[in-house]
Amino acid sequence: MVKTLNDDDDSTLGADCDPGIEQDAPLLDLLDAMVDERGRAPAAGVLGVNYRTLALCCDSRQVSRRMRRALVDFRDRGVDGGGETDLADDGSLDEGVAVLRQRVAELEDENAELRKLADDQALQLEELTRRLAALEDGRQSEDADELVDADADDKRGNDQSENAAQDWRPPRRKPGMPGAGVVTLEEQPDEALAFGPATALVAEWRQLRTGGGQVASRVDRAQAAVRRWELEAAMIGEYRLTLPPDTYPLDDGRRADHVRWRRDALAEAQRELRKAKRARLLRRFLTMGMSRK
Repeated sequence: MVKTLNDDDDSTLGADCDPGIEQDAPLLDLLDAMVDERGRAPAAGVLGVNYRTLALCCDSRQVSRRMRRALVDFRDRGVDGGGETDLADDGSLDEGVAVLRQRVAELEDENAELRKLADDQALQLEELTRRLAALEDGRQSEDADELVDADADDKRGNDQSENAAQDWRPPRRKPGMPGAGVVTLEEQPDEALAFGPATALVAEWRQLRTGGGQVASRVDRAQAAVRRWELEAAMIGEYRLTLPPDTYPLDDGRRADHVRWRRDALAEAQRELRKAKRARLLRRFLTMGMSRK
């Protein structure tokens, strides 16, 4: 690349000019030929001067020392074979332009390959999205069927236990039996009498408290948490039992608070269960896609 001469101080251009020097006529002819072929800005770049210097020379027809030096250098390069000697030949290309055109062609080829790869990946992503949506729809249908069956079972179970739960109250404290409706982590004598129809719920709750956190998968842990909060809400609200760490029967005000925060915990556990099921479905889908490849 030709370095631009230091011609930032355009105020001295007029003082640098030597008007009427006869030897400058060939240089002006050379400059006119370059400007006609390339235009002023490209010609200034080739000569290594700024646009204002070249324009002043063209308009005033006076060659400053800077322009004379640039034109002579360009002419000498042409004589030595290092510059452009045939300016009228429209088929000649500057070496730098040829290199740039070759690079542009290479980039176009690379872009074509990248576009093809992007199109292929877009098609694959569209197919994966379609298959995932189909699997999700099927899973939702299964979940809906399971939910309907579970609701029906719960309704039958609730119908059978509502009467007993409404009429039953924990008995008064007796020697050797659990305090009136107070549940402990360890089984106590005479619990069937103390807990009545809630005895089976207490046994299931103890199992979840001791083994619910040991299940392997995220879905199983979430299901165990959902079931635990369901049991605690029912035992406290419907059967009026008291759970650890409380050791004395709850009054009605505290009982309502305990039921409320158990239901809040149940709602959060249900959200976590839905997330875990979606994550499991996605893992299965991705594993299936990778195994087919």
